[in-house]
Amino acid sequence: MSHPGSLLWQNNGPGAVLAQVAVSSFVLCVIGTGIYKVWDGSFSFFAWHPILVTLGLFCLIQSILVVQPTKTPAEKQAGLNWHKTIVLYLGLPLITLGAWVVWYLHDLPGQKHFISWHGMLGCAIIVLIWTQAAFGATTVYWKSYFYGTESRAKAMWKYHRMFGYTLCSLLMAELLLAFWEVKWMYRTGGFVLVVLSTVTMLLTAYGVATRVQTSKWGF
Repeated sequence: MSHPGSLLWQNNGPGAVLAQVAVSSFVLCVIGTGIYKVWDGSFSFFAWHPILVTLGLFCLIQSILVVQPTKTPAEKQAGLNWHKTIVLYLGLPLITLGAWVVWYLHDLPGQKHFISWHGMLGCAIIVLIWTQAAFGATTVYWKSYFYGTESRAKAMWKYHRMFGYTLCSLLMAELLLAFWEVKWMYRTGGFVLVVLSTVTMLLTAYGVATRVQTSKWGF
C-alpha cells in the first residue's frame, strides 16, 4: 500500500497544506492545554475528552485528505485503503472513547446528561459517525449483499462523501461550541487561546473545502 504522504500533498497543495497546518495547530492548542493542566496539578479525567476527540478529528481530516482528490486507479485504491485504515483504527475509536469519557462523568450520581448544546450535538454526531462508517462498510465489504454489483456500490460513494463532509462540518461546529459554551480551554488559556483555537478550526474547514470535488457527487 502506497505511503499516504504522496496522496495528501499531490493535488491542490495549498489547500492541503493549510488544512494540515491549521488542524495540527489546533491539536497542539488542545494537547498543550492538557499538558498545562498536568503541570499545575489540575488535570482531571475530563481532560481526556477534548484530547481524544481532537486527535480523532485530526485522523478524520487525514482520512478525507487522503482520498480527495485522487486521479489514477492506483491512487484511488491506495487512498481507499488508507481511508479505511485511518477511520476504522484511529479516528472512530478515538472519538468514541472521547465521547465515552464525558458520558461516564455525566452518568455519575448527581450529574445530568444533555445540559448543553455542545453535549446534545455531540451525542447526535457519535450516532451519525457510526452510521456513516457502517454505510461506507456496506459499499466496500458487503457490496454484493447490499447492492448486487460493484458499480452499484460505487454509485453510493457520492452519498458517503456528502454525508462525510456534512459530519466533518458538524464536528467542527461541535468543537466551536466547546470553546465558547463549555469553556474548558477558556479557564486555562483565556480568551486568546479560545480565539486561536477558533481560527485554526475555521482555517481547517476552509483547507478541506478547497479539496472538495463536487463533480464526483454526480449532480
